[in-house]
Amino acid sequence: MLAIIRNVISLGVEDEDKRTTWLVDAETFEKEKALTCARAVFAVALKEMPRKKSVWDAAIHFEREHGTLADHEAVLLKACQTVPEVEDYWLMLAKLQFVDKRVDEARNTLMAAFEKHGHQSEKIWLAATKIEIETDQFDTARGLFAKARAKAPSARVWMKNARFEWCLGNLEEAKRLCEDCIRHYDNFHKIYLVLGQVLEQMKDVQGARQAYTQGIRACPGVIPLWILLVRLEESVGQVVKARVDLEKARLRNPKNEDLWLESVRFEKRVGCPEMAKERMSRALQECEGSGKLWAEAIWMEGPHGRRAKSVDALKKCEHNPHVLIAAARLFWSERKIKKAREWFVRAVNLDPDNGDAFANFLAFEQIHGKEEERKSVIKKCVSSEPRYGDLWQSISKDAANWRRSTEEILQMTTCRIKVPT
Repeated sequence: MLAIIRNVISLGVEDEDKRTTWLVDAETFEKEKALTCARAVFAVALKEMPRKKSVWDAAIHFEREHGTLADHEAVLLKACQTVPEVEDYWLMLAKLQFVDKRVDEARNTLMAAFEKHGHQSEKIWLAATKIEIETDQFDTARGLFAKARAKAPSARVWMKNARFEWCLGNLEEAKRLCEDCIRHYDNFHKIYLVLGQVLEQMKDVQGARQAYTQGIRACPGVIPLWILLVRLEESVGQVVKARVDLEKARLRNPKNEDLWLESVRFEKRVGCPEMAKERMSRALQECEGSGKLWAEAIWMEGPHGRRAKSVDALKKCEHNPHVLIAAARLFWSERKIKKAREWFVRAVNLDPDNGDAFANFLAFEQIHGKEEERKSVIKKCVSSEPRYGDLWQSISKDAANWRRSTEEILQMTTCRIKVPT
């Protein structure tokens, strides 16, 4: 097969069109399940264009999806040898080896990456610390963080270091690292988020308030800082101040769906349902295309008003994952099992980075599906490694869950999903 393709693949193709044409050919073969043909196309393309990153990217993706572990590792090894300047390939190879429980090989891969890239790569340092953390070598990880701060200093290195100490319960050290980071990188918003949460855990309400406020002054457009400040005030009973902060946040960041959603939910949490409805009405006027807001609006209606509201939502943002999840849950509440499943599938396919979609889908399948269907949802979620979703992030970003796997986070999130009624 390789010989046939090698002899015919260039026929009628200009040199400058080879890369694009051959990648299309490989994709076509892949769609037609002609995997041997696709692999043969990649072999020819990589031989003729060994320095083209786009060709390596496509070949690596193909083997990850369709090849064996050995096939995937082989193409990554070849990529590292041929284009060693691309650090992402070294990181992929190390991750593959680590996931396959070949820890020493993963370490050796990163050492080789350091040799090729020097010691100035933030990504390689952080990958090295992650291996040590995952294998419980905390002192080694701490030493690597110290070297990284010295040799490849960056705001992200400081933040990851601070979060590492926070997760271990070393709150004073985490606080110190955050404060040091702010002295070097005072416009890096994530460090204020970490510092504020560390201080909240230390029961230092004034310090946390100051951290969030300082962060807002430095980065006024970072919405999570406003939201954490509001929730801090709410947690200590300062409802009026929290409401004022929300108003201020919306004025400074107009037409922001996350702030409007927080405003609606805040009023519901503090027992003001009529105020919540008023906020939602204004929110939909200002952000009429927001799937998050429409999804929330559907479930603020009574049972008889949800169908009409869902129709309005789909007209405004038909292809929004939040609306698709809300629609799926609506079908679920009406016991239209087949339709609910179809809409959950659409939601996770449209946005596989949304962990809440997978959690809702799994909760549905735990009641109405078979074991095979539940396993399918879990498998797709684990391969997608979602990072977003309000409920998903509240669990995955909790310092207590810092070493949980994707499947464990999925199960924990699923347990928080309520059956719609």
